[in-house]
Amino acid sequence: MNRLELYRRRRRNKRLVFLTILISLAVLVIGLVTVDHAVNSMLTIEDEVKIVSIVKKADLVYELNFMNYPSEVNLSYIKKDIDNLFAWFDRSYERIGEYVSKLGDYTRTVTNIK
Repeated sequence: MNRLELYRRRRRNKRLVFLTILISLAVLVIGLVTVDHAVNSMLTIEDEVKIVSIVKKADLVYELNFMNYPSEVNLSYIKKDIDNLFAWFDRSYERIGEYVSKLGDYTRTVTNIK
């Protein structure tokens, strides 16, 4: 087997593995949706797919239900961290501006330009 045939076979096998994984995930998702719909219709709950649902409990507190296992997500911590990150970016932007202006002053003094 020469090099060309070897790499053709590798590319073909890579595509086959990718398609196999993709089809397996599709079958898994379709199965989960089917089971969820069947269980909800047997229990005469709403006739909807409720694998994942999000319910707002308070201002920045949400309840995330995944397959009827609830967990609370408090977004206030995430919001505080994002605000701190934006403040850090603003401070670094100001520091960079100061450095650039000082660099301009230094170049003017070195080159004797007024």
